[in-house]
Amino acid sequence: IGGMVFKDATGGAFSQTGALLNYAYRIKLDRSSVLAFGLSLQLNQYNFNVNKINPLNTTDAALQTGSQTNIAPDASFGMLYQFKQKFKIGVAVNQLMQYQLKKISEFGLSSNQLIRHYNLMCSYNIKINQEFIIEPSVLLKATGQTPVQADMSLKAEYRKLIWLGLTYRPQDAVVLMLGFQY
Repeated sequence: IGGMVFKDATGGAFSQTGALLNYAYRIKLDRSSVLAFGLSLQLNQYNFNVNKINPLNTTDAALQTGSQTNIAPDASFGMLYQFKQKFKIGVAVNQLMQYQLKKISEFGLSSNQLIRHYNLMCSYNIKINQEFIIEPSVLLKATGQTPVQADMSLKAEYRKLIWLGLTYRPQDAVVLMLGFQY
């Protein structure tokens, strides 16, 4: 059981504040495999402040002054199968409730819907020697309205202390990762 309170206001017209309550349960299937489940209940406040944008067309009536705030409940679910501390495969679904964010303007009531996100991941740890582990992984992400997106990663870990990785997302990004465990 765990929880988190957060505020994401990194600049711009959009900000999000929220609280999460998380629960995880693990089932040991045999000596070498585990099945884990996770559930997250969330309460989010989304805020859009039109005064923080600089529109090209300042006479656009859709860009009313002031700010719009919505409070949205949500939930996420995931499961992970792990074999011998080497192979992992998992699936997760975010924004299960697909809540409607309402906006009041001079045009009447309009809405935007949070859409469900589907994630499938797979990884395998390859022990090179007592000090080095290499972990290739794939993450597939999709929604009902977007095509599948793939992240392919390779991570090298030294003495279970420090790691370096590279992720490639076709036609979008290359990410360099660095981390340490304490």
